[in-house]
Amino acid sequence: MTLEEVVVAFNATYNLEPVLFRAPARINLIGEHTDYNDGFVMPAAVDRQLFFAIAPNQKNLYELTALDMNESVSISASLDTMPPQGWAKYFYAVLQVLKEQGLALASVSCAFGGNIPIGSGMSSSAALTCGFAFALNDLFDWKMDRLALAKIGQAAEHRVGIKCGLMDQYAVLFGKEEQVVKLDCQSLTHEYAPLRLGDYRLVLFNSMVQHSLADSAYNDRRKSCEAVLDFLHKKIGITSLKALTLEKLSEYESAIDPVAYQRVRYVLEENQRVVAAQKALMTGALTTLGQLMYASHEGLSKVYEVSCEELDFLVDQVRDEAGVLGARMMGGGFGGCTLNLIHVDAIEPIQKKLNKSYDQKFGKKPAMTEVVTANGIGRV
Repeated sequence: MTLEEVVVAFNATYNLEPVLFRAPARINLIGEHTDYNDGFVMPAAVDRQLFFAIAPNQKNLYELTALDMNESVSISASLDTMPPQGWAKYFYAVLQVLKEQGLALASVSCAFGGNIPIGSGMSSSAALTCGFAFALNDLFDWKMDRLALAKIGQAAEHRVGIKCGLMDQYAVLFGKEEQVVKLDCQSLTHEYAPLRLGDYRLVLFNSMVQHSLADSAYNDRRKSCEAVLDFLHKKIGITSLKALTLEKLSEYESAIDPVAYQRVRYVLEENQRVVAAQKALMTGALTTLGQLMYASHEGLSKVYEVSCEELDFLVDQVRDEAGVLGARMMGGGFGGCTLNLIHVDAIEPIQKKLNKSYDQKFGKKPAMTEVVTANGIGRV
């Protein structure tokens, strides 16, 4: 859905003059499941987005219309009843968090829509929560900075049931064109690294397996890592897995649950891959970057165990193809997309190959999306 379509729909529904906002999707180049472990991540905002048309009203109701789903919801300004619709719960959670922070809420009418594939690992929920929070902050001149808005989006997702780190929210707010964000999730500081791909492109292949992180093993992985951190804090005083080395972890292998040990080992190795990827981007070493992407997928699939048969198949099918430098599953896992670094001339033949082989094995074709980096949330 385009911005123009959102505006037309808003005008047809509400007799108000809207202010317009754009909230991008994000990819994560490398650094998966490290954000909630105080590690390093390397996301980027991209040119898939949600558009919001929003205006204050005098109704003591939050009027919300999800145009892509053709659904509308009204939430009382008292916030006394949570709406049943899944997407509306995110809006409700944002409003709850803002109210508890003592902000003077005023009711609004809002229509939104866009072109982010739902359930693909591109963080449509962060675009939704942070986009809505950003719009309210702008409309009512609360003067919250982008980090504060990212934390509001994160808190809202926690209330919905997803114990996510801050990466997704940070990426959609701090993203820049032709840049990736290397975020330290412990200090909440970041650096930008240039994404100069030359004749290569970032291409997503959607497994068409819909995942729900709240219902998946995501929270289980987080608990495992927290349990190991708690144990090692009591033993050696560390307060973050980022302060742990692989050598020090190995000293306690016999005292840690084997599955939890493997999960923490993955986190430490993935942090090392993010640091190496930053160096590769600074020097234009795209082949090295691709190798790091493959290694990341191997860790996610075999060690952290958040992949699935479909994602592994998509990575394996392109691994030996000329013109492909790297591929990995992206996002929380158990479905969604693979992220691929592919030469522009190889994209079409690889898509044709995957359409055939994936359809033969799984009875469906993997949707393809080519993305480029974009700026973070803002007014249109």
